[in-house]
Amino acid sequence: MPLSAKTRYAILGLVLCIGLGGFVFNQVAIEVEIPGMDMNVKDARLFANDYTSRFKLENGTKGVSTQFTLSSKVLNQTHTNVSIDLGGNTSSFLVHPNGTLYQGGQLRGNYSIWWIYIPNVLMGFGVKGGEEYDVVDPTGFIGLPGQAYLLVVDRKQTYWPSDPELMALSGAQASIECSVWDKATDELVSRALIDITCGMIEIWEGAQPSYIRVTLVDTDFPISRNRQIVLGVAVVLSIVVFVIALYLVRVPKKAKSLEPKQREQILALVGAGAGAILIEITDIWFYLFPGEAGMFLIHIAYTAAAGVMCARYKLGYKWLIPSALEIAFAFSLSTFTGDAFVPSMTAFMGSTITWLCMIWASGIVKHVNDESRGIKKILADIV
Repeated sequence: MPLSAKTRYAILGLVLCIGLGGFVFNQVAIEVEIPGMDMNVKDARLFANDYTSRFKLENGTKGVSTQFTLSSKVLNQTHTNVSIDLGGNTSSFLVHPNGTLYQGGQLRGNYSIWWIYIPNVLMGFGVKGGEEYDVVDPTGFIGLPGQAYLLVVDRKQTYWPSDPELMALSGAQASIECSVWDKATDELVSRALIDITCGMIEIWEGAQPSYIRVTLVDTDFPISRNRQIVLGVAVVLSIVVFVIALYLVRVPKKAKSLEPKQREQILALVGAGAGAILIEITDIWFYLFPGEAGMFLIHIAYTAAAGVMCARYKLGYKWLIPSALEIAFAFSLSTFTGDAFVPSMTAFMGSTITWLCMIWASGIVKHVNDESRGIKKILADIV
C-alpha cells in the first residue's frame, strides 16, 4: 500500500529540519554571545589568544620543502608577541590583540601579512571583491623587513584541500583569493588564499625576489568552528527526528491505520534522509578524515542500503541511478584524469536525489512482475 501525500510531506519536512537546523543554530550561536559560554566566536582573532599554526614552505627548488610554525603569545591587553620559527631560526614582532601591527612602537592601523580581520557574518558575506587592506611584512619573509604592501580581495572561491597531509583542515574552506601589491612600485608580488570566516592564510604564493609557496598544514586557531557546530547539531537532530518519527507511527490514533510494513517504510525513509544529509555535510566539510577511499565506501554503502530499501518496498531500482552516477562521476575523474576526488564528489548530490526519488516512489501503487526472475527482474525494475 503506497504512503499518502501527507505522510511523504511529513517525512520530507522532518528530514529538512536536520539540514536547516544545523545552519540556523550555527548562525544563532555566532550572533548570541553568552559570557562564559560563547558557543561560536563571532570574530575569531589570530593574535587575541595563544595559538600555533604550522605551515609547509616550498622555496621554488624542485623537491625541496620544509615546515615552520607561527605562534602568538598574548603579553597583556595591548600587546601580543608573534614568532616565526623556521629551521631553528626565530623572528618575532609585536601586534595589538586586534591584529594591527606595532611599527616603531606605534599602531598605524596596518595588519601584518600573516593575518587580516574579516568579520564572520552570515555564510561568509563579510567581505567582497575589491576590498583592500594595508599590510606590512615585519620580518622580511617575502621581501624587505618592514615593506608595505596592499592586499586586494579579488574574488571569493572555495578551497578544496585534498592532500592527506592537510587532514587538520577537515574539508572545503570558504575563502577569498587576494593579490598582494608592492605599494612603492605597484608591482604584483604574490597571491594569497585566505579563509573568509577568520582571515587565516591557507595558501601564499610568490615573494620578492624569488618564488615561494606556503600552505597551511595545521592550526589550533578555530577555523572550523562553524562546520563543527553544523555537524554536531545535525547528528543530534537526526536522533531527535527519528525518535519523533517512531512516536508518530506508533502512538497517535491515525497511526493505527498504518500497516506494519508502512511503519517500517516510514522509519526507513526518515533514516535514509538523515543519512543523506549527514553524507552531504561530510562530502563538503569533513571529507579529509575518511579520505578518498573512505568517501567512496560511504557512498557505495549508502547506495547499497538504498538498493535494499528499493527491493524490500518494491520501489524499483531506477531510483538508485542518481547515487550511482555520483560515484561513477567522481571515480572517473579521479581514476582516468588524475583529478582529486573533490569537488566532483560534491558536485552532484546523488545520495539526496536518490532519497527524494524514493520518497516520491513510495506514493506510487507498485506493479509487481512475478513472471520475471533474476537479471530480467532487475532490468524490469529499472525500466
